[in-house]
Amino acid sequence: MSKRKLIRDAVHGDIEMSPLEVELMDTPEFQRMRGIKQLGTACLVFPSAVHTRFEHSLARNFLDGAPDDRIDPPQRNHFG
Repeated sequence: MSKRKLIRDAVHGDIEMSPLEVELMDTPEFQRMRGIKQLGTACLVFPSAVHTRFEHSLARNFLDGAPDDRIDPPQRNHFG
């Protein structure tokens, strides 16, 4: 496994990636998302609307929490 990685995001600040996240991010399938536009053809109307699936995935991961939690979610009591 690789080491943790720190990614700087213009909106969310520093995003720390776990070794598992770094390993996933380094796959060719994940890297392919760098060339896929999240907003489709919106950049034709709004030239500054440039956002890739790669960037979206990094921010979404940060907002969702670590993927380790999704693989093995902690037990939570939502009723008190």
